[in-house]
Amino acid sequence: MVSAIEQSLRFLQDPSTSHAVREEALRWVVHFVADPHQPLHVRADNRGGNDVLVQFLGRQTNLHRLWDGDLIDHAYPNAVALYKPVQAVLQTVNWQAWAEGRSADWALETHRVAREAVYLFPNSRTIDDRYLEKALPVIHERLATAAVRLAGVVKRALGQP
Repeated sequence: MVSAIEQSLRFLQDPSTSHAVREEALRWVVHFVADPHQPLHVRADNRGGNDVLVQFLGRQTNLHRLWDGDLIDHAYPNAVALYKPVQAVLQTVNWQAWAEGRSADWALETHRVAREAVYLFPNSRTIDDRYLEKALPVIHERLATAAVRLAGVVKRALGQP
C-alpha cells in the first residue's frame, strides 16, 4: 500500500501527466490514505472481521461490514449529521501532530484501535446500544484523523506547506 501511495503521488505531482491520469491518481491517494483508518482494514486475522459474525438490528452481518458502514448508517440519517461530531473532534485536536508519520505508522495505530475498541462486543455477539455508544466516538476520531492526514498528503503532493 505504501508503494501504491507513493506511485499515485508521483502521478499527481507531475504536471506533464494528463488530467485524467492525475484525477485517477488522486482517487487512489484518497483511497489509500483514508482506508487504513477503518480499524478492520488493517487486520489480517479473521479476514479483517469478515469471518466474525454478529447480530445487528435483528439481522446477521459481519464485523467488517458493521464498521464499514452499518454503524454509521444506523446512527446518522445523512452525511450532514455525521459531519457535526467529526467536526467537533477536529476542533479539539492538534492537527499537525496527527499529520505526522507515515502510512505504516498510521496502520499500526489503527491496528491498536481495532484491538482496543472493535472486538469488545458481548459474548452473544449481539451489537447493542452500549457497543454503539463506545464505537461512535472511535468512528468520529478515525474519520477526523483520516481527513487531516489526507489533507496533509495532498497539500504536500501539490507543494504546499
